[in-house]
Amino acid sequence: MVHKNAVKLRAGEIYFNLLILIASIIVLVLAYRISGFALSAAGTFPLASSSVMVLSLLMVLIGSRKKERENQEGFASEIRQTIREVFTKDFVIYTLLLLLYASTIEPLHFLPTSFFFICLSIIYLKGSTPGKAVIIGAGTLACIYLVFLYFFKVLLP
Repeated sequence: MVHKNAVKLRAGEIYFNLLILIASIIVLVLAYRISGFALSAAGTFPLASSSVMVLSLLMVLIGSRKKERENQEGFASEIRQTIREVFTKDFVIYTLLLLLYASTIEPLHFLPTSFFFICLSIIYLKGSTPGKAVIIGAGTLACIYLVFLYFFKVLLP
């Protein structure tokens, strides 16, 4: 049995899906411009993944037509509700953490910046101890490094 709220559109859901669809189409066009439809070119993976994103979002949007809106008080009310629900303390703090990561990756380089980002993320989001975060961060970064080095043949800076 499906719960009544499970079939309703959440506040801002349709607008978010439309924004992601637009971004996916832009990525698809850019990926196509890199390599066209060549199977062994640099844009092949982005082309495939953005195609899946576009098709998935189209299916989600088509499915959304059958759902009833959760907030039916108008656009402004829906946007206010969306802001209250989305911009939580955790969202704002983690967004700031991501901005810090993005701004320090070039001067500090990929490996140390990513290590600290992973550790801080684990500590903040999971409430883990620093010791566990260091072990998980080091293992995760080692796996990322090996995947890029051996599978993608890319030496990380």
